[in-house]
Amino acid sequence: MLAKPQPQKQEKKPVYINPMTDFGIKKLFCTPNRGPERLISFLRAFLPDIMKDVVNITYMPTELLGDTESEKRVVFDIYCVTDTGRHFIIEMQRAKQSFFSNRIITYDSRVVSGNVERGDMEYHIPSVISFNIMDYDSDEFIHSDKAFHIVKLKDDENVVYSEKKSLLFFRIE
Repeated sequence: MLAKPQPQKQEKKPVYINPMTDFGIKKLFCTPNRGPERLISFLRAFLPDIMKDVVNITYMPTELLGDTESEKRVVFDIYCVTDTGRHFIIEMQRAKQSFFSNRIITYDSRVVSGNVERGDMEYHIPSVISFNIMDYDSDEFIHSDKAFHIVKLKDDENVVYSEKKSLLFFRIE
């Protein structure tokens, strides 16, 4: 009796995903199976105090339209909310953009304005942290050799005015 030929096991070839692209960053951090875990670990590496109590995140729509036809729409690479109530925007920017900071402030502002309820006289605004990964030297940080910058809203005596908004810029070039 002749032995049946055994099917050859195909060796899985490693797949390279460039994390410096919109596709790559979404593939790493937004896939249902391990994406949330990876994103939390990534953010903990940079923000251990803020992320220490975070167990889970919820992905939010990445496109927010304005309230009127004339308002600019915003499209995030990743937008999520942690189980502790903090909103995170993660942006990847490879090409130098003259007004990148203005774009990021616009994105953050849209998240804030979209989460204030009508009639809320105390303005319970969410904490929004924008994590921006740049593959170029930004004009805003030309004065520094540091790769990681945290920008907060401060008064003229350098005292933090509000903890509700933090802009983080990470230069990887």
